[in-house]
Amino acid sequence: MATATLEKTAFTLEQFLNACGLPDGPARTAIEARLVDYLQQGQPKKDYVVYHAQQLSCYHAGVQKKYFPVSEATRTLVIWTDGRQISRLDGAAFANNGQLVMLGAAGLGISSAAAARQKEKNSNNNNNNNNNG
Repeated sequence: MATATLEKTAFTLEQFLNACGLPDGPARTAIEARLVDYLQQGQPKKDYVVYHAQQLSCYHAGVQKKYFPVSEATRTLVIWTDGRQISRLDGAAFANNGQLVMLGAAGLGISSAAAARQKEKNSNNNNNNNNNG
């Protein structure tokens, strides 16, 4: 996987875990690394992660493949990511039949400022690479 893609996946997962209310620490770092690996090795549009009922679940084409209990997570929302984007899910639809009804990122505490900083960082890296070339 290209370094830029890996960095974007790691950044998106960091924001996702923040939205789940999972506190920083060694346990979170270990889970984050495993989630990055899962999505990195997966297939776009088929592999994703859902936070629901204090559990992070990895899915492939709608089938749960692995999960991580995260009792220290504080949010009660159902949240989805594919490593590229994050969305809140309709909790009832997901709990009743696993349906992914996307509600958008509003209310997840994902700041547009964080996204802008990442975009600026990528832009600065590109400028530095262009200037060094």
